[in-house]
Amino acid sequence: MSLNASHFGSRPLPARRKVILAAILIAVAIAFLPALENGFISDDFGLIVRRISTLESPRGLGQLVGNVYWWGTGQIEARHDLYRPFVSATFWIEYQLGGDSPFVYHLSNYLVHLANTALVYLCLAPVAGGGLAVTVAALFGLSPMAVTSVGWISGRTDLWAAFFVLLFLWLFGLARRRRSNVFLIGACVSLFLALTAKEAAIIAPLIAWVLERSRTARELAGDRSDRPVGHYLLMIAPVAAYLIVRWIAVGVLLFRSPTGTGSLADPVPFLAERIVRTATNILAPIHYSFYSEFLWSATDARGVGFVLVWIVFLVLIALAVMGLIRRQLWAAGGLWFGAALLPVYLMGQSWAALSDFYAYLAIPGFWLFVTEGVRALAKTAIPRWKVPPIPVYVVIGGLAMVFGAATFVRLPILRSQFALAEHMVQREPSSLRAVMSMGEEYFAMRNASQGEEWMMRAAKIDPSSKDPWMKCAQFHIARGDLRSAASFVDTLAVLAPQSGDAQAVIARFYFEAGHCEESVEVFKRSLSLAYPTSVTLYDYGMALLCIGKDSVAADVYDLALQQRPFWPEAYANLGLAYENMGQLARAAEAYLKALEQDSRFAPAWESLAIVYLQMGRTGDARRAAQGYFSLDPPSERAERLRQALEQAEE
Repeated sequence: MSLNASHFGSRPLPARRKVILAAILIAVAIAFLPALENGFISDDFGLIVRRISTLESPRGLGQLVGNVYWWGTGQIEARHDLYRPFVSATFWIEYQLGGDSPFVYHLSNYLVHLANTALVYLCLAPVAGGGLAVTVAALFGLSPMAVTSVGWISGRTDLWAAFFVLLFLWLFGLARRRRSNVFLIGACVSLFLALTAKEAAIIAPLIAWVLERSRTARELAGDRSDRPVGHYLLMIAPVAAYLIVRWIAVGVLLFRSPTGTGSLADPVPFLAERIVRTATNILAPIHYSFYSEFLWSATDARGVGFVLVWIVFLVLIALAVMGLIRRQLWAAGGLWFGAALLPVYLMGQSWAALSDFYAYLAIPGFWLFVTEGVRALAKTAIPRWKVPPIPVYVVIGGLAMVFGAATFVRLPILRSQFALAEHMVQREPSSLRAVMSMGEEYFAMRNASQGEEWMMRAAKIDPSSKDPWMKCAQFHIARGDLRSAASFVDTLAVLAPQSGDAQAVIARFYFEAGHCEESVEVFKRSLSLAYPTSVTLYDYGMALLCIGKDSVAADVYDLALQQRPFWPEAYANLGLAYENMGQLARAAEAYLKALEQDSRFAPAWESLAIVYLQMGRTGDARRAAQGYFSLDPPSERAERLRQALEQAEE
């Protein structure tokens, strides 16, 4: 018995389809089970580990929801326009449930993916029929292209966006078929929440429209043509609400500039190449890596391969347009696939179509395009030929098993940062980035000899690269081993005299060695060669404080905090600059700002108490000192502050 759309939502699913859907969900649950053993990797450290003080604070939820997505992570400079309050809220909520253990976060991703698999079926059954909906749900749920979104905590932006987009499609379809305002309101809320999870969810109404107007959907629904168009116009409301909330929190409606490593100046034809490659990745899940550049080598824009890809893309566009005009369901799937990738490209991340977690929302559309397209092609080519169902089930089942096995094998790659680095080296042993990643992991484990060994391997791969030498110098400078750092600094000075970031490392070396004047001069050279990062400005400010240029240091820290607003240490140094200039009120304000961001930042409590003593505010100084003493500070410093308080109270 086929599932009639007019009865969808009012009649239970057929028993056989219930069993099949349950079997699919069990298979997906088993395939993604290794994700529950994964830890923190990559951006997880910024979004969770570095924000522990915010996550454990009762005010943390408001701070996360009221700021840009990367607020407080140390990575805000390049991603200052992304506003995803719903996902930010999930980090706070899950921290309350499981603390800083990665298990709860991975369990959340795991359960959302299971829900998305079920929602794919619920969305497509009324417009494509139960059989096709089951097929797409299985291929989506088991797809190895979902590994990064599910197995990587930070990949949840696409997980939650897909959840609410699919929920929107389901509820909107029910509202249209059953003329229910309750479902319509639910669809509006779902669209708003989808946008608060990721901006690419803006495509949801377009997907709903092309699915509903397809011939298959019309046939299943009895070809109702009297559904009001006003329902689509109503979708402007949740979009407008999101933009208003975004304006209040971020200060802009859209994006100030492209984010990520791409650019809107990238040649538009490369979009074709990337979309075709993404389709190939979904079809042939043998090739996997966390980073996009390990998926494929670059295609020369002047080469024959690129021309062929571009021709194929143009043909696909022509077919899709023809299919949409004829209201073909496979064309709706193709539009879903392409539209899900387009916002990423328009945001400047033109490389991102190759990356697994950016393709998550596009996967259902792709499989709808392929499965329905193959069926329609066979029906057109051989009108009277009917494929026996058993061979079809065997092919689909076999493909699903291959996908599930590939998914199960891939997930442990994301178990830890070290496991990921090992995978990258195995995939591309001659890649500079892969080899350097191994060196960075050994440095993170405080293994200097192994870290240097891998960095020197990287230097042999590309003798002109300054990066391996910079990483070695930074590691030794950070741990105070200036003797070991000296040789790497000398090499940097010769290898990269015109590199701003290399000069910043050299300047930091001079500062740690106590040569503050030389450090300031090299920092000036660094700033003249490249626009400074917030870290460079922070280090430059310390060198300026060292030579007594407090006014300039205050200006430098103001600039650093514009790039990275959540930075207690920078506010503390800004307070020190004001304190040295005798501007005690401004110094106290800076220290309070540092404590607002991290209430357990002991140096700010100590400095605040001292400033209050200088201002004659003994009571406030006593309260600040209590905050300092509660953090179990070094006994000598604590005793010195107690004596100062006693003298002030005499």
